[in-house]
Amino acid sequence: MGELLNGFGPEFYVLHNIIKFFELSVAPIIPIVISTAFYPIKSRYLVFVPNAIHIVLEFLSLFYGFIFNIDENNNYTHGKFYFIYYIILFFGVIFLIATAVKFGANLQNRNNISLTMIALLVFTGLICQVIDRTLKVVWLTVAIAAILFYIYYCNMVLQIDSLTKLLNRRSFDSRRQMHHKRVLVIVFDVNNFKSINDKYGHAFGDYCLKTVGGVIKSVYGKNGQCYRIGGDEFCVILDRRIDLIDIENLNEKFKNALSEENKTDSRMPTVALGYTTFEPKKMGFDEAVAIADEQMYKNKKI
Repeated sequence: MGELLNGFGPEFYVLHNIIKFFELSVAPIIPIVISTAFYPIKSRYLVFVPNAIHIVLEFLSLFYGFIFNIDENNNYTHGKFYFIYYIILFFGVIFLIATAVKFGANLQNRNNISLTMIALLVFTGLICQVIDRTLKVVWLTVAIAAILFYIYYCNMVLQIDSLTKLLNRRSFDSRRQMHHKRVLVIVFDVNNFKSINDKYGHAFGDYCLKTVGGVIKSVYGKNGQCYRIGGDEFCVILDRRIDLIDIENLNEKFKNALSEENKTDSRMPTVALGYTTFEPKKMGFDEAVAIADEQMYKNKKI
């Protein structure tokens, strides 16, 4: 909008100033606001301080022209300290990328290629505009990045089980179609879960599932991905350094952690588990899951 008014006539001088002030003040805030979709910024209000200072400087520039200037003929030019705008915008983008990476990591996302491409898009727009001031692409790249971040966020949320915050069945079904390397597969089932729901209520049942899911993630999450694949059924796929993993030791650690939860609340159930190694040249992935499942049911009877 500001470009349309540039040089249009002195009668639009005031309107042009207002619009340019708004454009330059708002653009750096957009990444910060988008980041609140990943984490609410209640206790992190300090991230807005640089933007608040920047807005004050943009306002002062209306009178002194050190960031941007519009002359009496309504012609817009960059001021001597226009780089402040770029720095604040760069800060906002970096903050957004870091927030999105943390959000994805908490949801067990390891693929940051899409975030890297979004960041490159914005930085390319910034660099192009720094090199050639006649190019007005920052707003365009920020707008496209905002849309791409929204798509990224939705894709992440759709893969997550809302109760346990582990990956959901949809994510598991998608993952098992792509397995072509050796992994360890572990399946879990909460013992006597139906009776727990009947005896203590569904609210406590949900608490049990959240607790079990949290313990699974804390024990196995560093070496693979953790899924809730059914009502009280879980699965872990270990694909990192599996030749160095002492699976029996990890399973013992899981049982001990669950025992600690039982000491806190004696109503907490036990969990049966079974595991196997998936060898892609010897079996299908579903067959490996079935083998682990069979072992788990044998352990239920012990």
